[in-house]
Amino acid sequence: MSEPKPDRDRHEQASGEPDATGGFEIDPDETAALIDELSAERERLAEENKRLLMGAAELQNQVRTLRETGPKDVAEARRQVLASVARDVVQAIDTFDLALGHDASTVSAESIMQGIGAIREALLKALKDHGISPFAPKPNDPFEPGRHEAVTMQPGENIEPGHIVATFQVGYLMHDRVLRPAKVSVAPS
Repeated sequence: MSEPKPDRDRHEQASGEPDATGGFEIDPDETAALIDELSAERERLAEENKRLLMGAAELQNQVRTLRETGPKDVAEARRQVLASVARDVVQAIDTFDLALGHDASTVSAESIMQGIGAIREALLKALKDHGISPFAPKPNDPFEPGRHEAVTMQPGENIEPGHIVATFQVGYLMHDRVLRPAKVSVAPS
Protein backbone atom coordinates (compact mmCIF):
# COMPACT_ATOMS: atom_id res chain seq x y z
CA MET A 1 0.00 0.00 0.00
CA SER A 2 1.13 3.50 -0.62
CA GLU A 3 1.47 6.29 1.90
CA PRO A 4 -1.38 8.83 2.06
CA LYS A 5 -0.76 11.91 0.00
CA PRO A 6 -0.06 14.96 2.13
CA ASP A 7 -2.50 17.17 0.19
CA ARG A 8 -5.56 14.96 0.91
CA ASP A 9 -7.60 15.79 4.01
CA ARG A 10 -8.48 13.27 6.66
CA HIS A 11 -12.07 12.82 5.38
CA GLU A 12 -10.90 11.83 1.96
CA GLN A 13 -8.44 9.37 3.45
CA ALA A 14 -11.16 7.70 5.45
CA SER A 15 -13.71 7.80 2.67
CA GLY A 16 -12.62 4.52 1.24
CA GLU A 17 -11.93 5.95 -2.20
CA PRO A 18 -9.50 3.99 -4.29
CA ASP A 19 -5.97 5.28 -4.41
CA ALA A 20 -3.89 5.57 -7.55
CA THR A 21 -3.13 1.86 -7.53
CA GLY A 22 -6.82 0.93 -7.32
CA GLY A 23 -6.61 -0.30 -3.70
CA PHE A 24 -8.20 1.28 -0.69
CA GLU A 25 -6.19 3.17 1.86
CA ILE A 26 -7.17 2.41 5.43
CA ASP A 27 -5.38 4.03 8.31
CA PRO A 28 -5.21 1.39 11.08
CA ASP A 29 -4.94 4.02 13.83
CA GLU A 30 -7.97 5.88 12.52
CA THR A 31 -9.91 2.64 12.14
CA ALA A 32 -9.06 1.62 15.70
CA ALA A 33 -10.13 5.06 16.95
CA LEU A 34 -13.43 4.80 15.05
CA ILE A 35 -14.02 1.29 16.41
CA ASP A 36 -13.29 2.52 19.95
CA GLU A 37 -15.64 5.47 19.43
CA LEU A 38 -18.34 3.16 18.08
CA SER A 39 -17.89 0.74 21.00
CA ALA A 40 -18.10 3.58 23.52
CA GLU A 41 -21.28 4.91 21.87
CA ARG A 42 -22.76 1.39 21.81
CA GLU A 43 -22.04 1.02 25.56
CA ARG A 44 -23.53 4.45 26.28
CA LEU A 45 -26.68 3.56 24.33
CA ALA A 46 -26.92 0.18 26.09
CA GLU A 47 -26.67 1.92 29.48
CA GLU A 48 -29.27 4.51 28.43
CA ASN A 49 -31.58 1.73 27.20
CA LYS A 50 -31.09 -0.16 30.46
CA ARG A 51 -31.87 3.01 32.45
CA LEU A 52 -35.03 3.64 30.41
CA LEU A 53 -36.20 0.04 30.78
CA MET A 54 -35.66 0.20 34.55
CA GLY A 55 -37.60 3.48 34.67
CA ALA A 56 -40.46 1.96 32.69
CA ALA A 57 -40.51 -1.09 34.98
CA GLU A 58 -40.53 1.13 38.06
CA LEU A 59 -43.40 3.17 36.62
CA GLN A 60 -45.37 -0.02 35.90
CA ASN A 61 -44.80 -1.16 39.49
CA GLN A 62 -46.03 2.18 40.83
CA VAL A 63 -49.14 2.03 38.64
CA ARG A 64 -49.81 -1.55 39.79
CA THR A 65 -49.35 -0.51 43.43
CA LEU A 66 -51.73 2.43 43.01
CA ARG A 67 -54.33 0.20 41.39
CA GLU A 68 -54.05 -2.27 44.26
CA THR A 69 -53.85 0.18 47.17
CA GLY A 70 -55.83 3.12 45.76
CA PRO A 71 -59.29 1.70 46.50
CA LYS A 72 -58.10 0.55 49.94
CA ASP A 73 -56.75 4.04 50.69
CA VAL A 74 -60.02 5.67 49.60
CA ALA A 75 -62.04 3.23 51.72
CA GLU A 76 -59.79 3.88 54.73
CA ALA A 77 -60.11 7.66 54.27
CA ARG A 78 -63.90 7.31 54.17
CA ARG A 79 -63.84 5.21 57.35
CA GLN A 80 -61.73 7.83 59.10
CA VAL A 81 -64.04 10.67 58.08
CA LEU A 82 -67.09 8.68 59.15
CA ALA A 83 -65.44 7.83 62.47
CA SER A 84 -64.69 11.50 63.05
CA VAL A 85 -68.31 12.50 62.38
CA ALA A 86 -69.57 9.61 64.52
CA ARG A 87 -67.37 10.70 67.48
CA ASP A 88 -68.93 14.17 67.33
CA VAL A 89 -72.48 12.79 67.10
CA VAL A 90 -71.85 10.35 69.95
CA GLN A 91 -70.97 13.30 72.19
CA ALA A 92 -74.40 14.80 71.48
CA ILE A 93 -76.03 11.44 72.28
CA ASP A 94 -74.12 11.42 75.58
CA THR A 95 -75.74 14.76 76.39
CA PHE A 96 -79.17 13.25 75.63
CA ASP A 97 -78.36 10.32 77.94
CA LEU A 98 -77.33 12.71 80.69
CA ALA A 99 -80.60 14.64 80.32
CA LEU A 100 -82.68 11.46 80.30
CA GLY A 101 -81.04 10.44 83.58
CA HIS A 102 -82.68 13.33 85.45
CA ASP A 103 -85.89 12.91 87.41
CA ALA A 104 -88.60 14.26 85.08
CA SER A 105 -90.70 15.48 88.01
CA THR A 106 -87.96 17.87 89.11
CA VAL A 107 -87.12 19.33 85.70
CA SER A 108 -88.97 22.34 84.27
CA ALA A 109 -90.12 22.59 80.68
CA GLU A 110 -87.84 25.59 80.31
CA SER A 111 -84.73 23.63 81.32
CA ILE A 112 -85.74 20.80 78.97
CA MET A 113 -85.99 23.29 76.11
CA GLN A 114 -82.59 24.76 77.04
CA GLY A 115 -81.09 21.27 77.05
CA ILE A 116 -82.58 20.46 73.65
CA GLY A 117 -81.22 23.77 72.33
CA ALA A 118 -77.75 22.97 73.69
CA ILE A 119 -77.81 19.52 72.09
CA ARG A 120 -78.94 21.05 68.78
CA GLU A 121 -76.07 23.52 68.91
CA ALA A 122 -73.60 20.71 69.65
CA LEU A 123 -74.88 18.77 66.63
CA LEU A 124 -74.72 21.84 64.37
CA LYS A 125 -71.15 22.48 65.55
CA ALA A 126 -70.22 18.87 64.78
CA LEU A 127 -71.66 19.26 61.29
CA LYS A 128 -69.91 22.62 60.79
CA ASP A 129 -66.58 21.08 61.83
CA HIS A 130 -67.03 18.68 58.90
CA GLY A 131 -67.98 21.33 56.34
CA ILE A 132 -71.76 20.88 56.63
CA SER A 133 -73.97 23.91 57.22
CA PRO A 134 -77.71 24.60 57.20
CA PHE A 135 -79.28 27.20 54.95
CA ALA A 136 -82.76 28.70 55.21
CA PRO A 137 -84.14 30.74 52.31
CA LYS A 138 -85.93 33.94 53.27
CA PRO A 139 -89.30 35.15 51.97
CA ASN A 140 -89.02 36.69 48.50
CA ASP A 141 -85.72 34.91 47.73
CA PRO A 142 -85.81 33.56 44.17
CA PHE A 143 -86.69 29.87 43.92
CA GLU A 144 -83.63 27.81 42.87
CA PRO A 145 -84.50 24.22 41.84
CA GLY A 146 -81.00 22.95 42.73
CA ARG A 147 -81.21 24.28 46.30
CA HIS A 148 -84.94 24.32 47.03
CA GLU A 149 -87.76 21.78 46.90
CA ALA A 150 -91.17 23.33 46.31
CA VAL A 151 -93.68 21.42 48.44
CA THR A 152 -96.59 23.78 47.82
CA MET A 153 -97.64 26.83 45.84
CA GLN A 154 -99.27 29.63 47.79
CA PRO A 155 -99.72 33.33 47.28
CA GLY A 156 -97.86 35.63 49.64
CA GLU A 157 -98.23 39.27 50.48
CA ASN A 158 -95.58 41.34 48.68
CA ILE A 159 -93.99 38.15 47.26
CA GLU A 160 -93.00 38.12 43.60
CA PRO A 161 -94.19 35.20 41.43
CA GLY A 162 -91.70 32.31 41.45
CA HIS A 163 -90.20 33.48 44.73
CA ILE A 164 -90.22 31.81 48.13
CA VAL A 165 -93.15 32.50 50.44
CA ALA A 166 -92.04 30.40 53.43
CA THR A 167 -89.47 27.79 54.44
CA PHE A 168 -90.81 24.60 56.02
CA GLN A 169 -87.49 22.80 56.47
CA VAL A 170 -83.92 24.11 56.19
CA GLY A 171 -81.55 22.67 53.65
CA TYR A 172 -77.97 21.52 54.21
CA LEU A 173 -74.80 22.16 52.22
CA MET A 174 -71.53 20.27 52.34
CA HIS A 175 -69.16 23.01 51.24
CA ASP A 176 -70.93 24.11 48.02
CA ARG A 177 -72.81 20.87 47.38
CA VAL A 178 -76.46 20.52 48.38
CA LEU A 179 -76.93 17.56 50.72
CA ARG A 180 -80.61 18.27 51.23
CA PRO A 181 -82.64 20.99 49.55
CA ALA A 182 -84.69 23.36 51.68
CA LYS A 183 -88.43 22.60 51.58
CA VAL A 184 -90.32 25.76 50.66
CA SER A 185 -93.59 27.17 49.42
CA VAL A 186 -93.44 29.25 46.26
CA ALA A 187 -95.66 32.07 44.99
CA PRO A 188 -97.50 30.99 41.81
CA SER A 189 -96.63 32.67 38.52
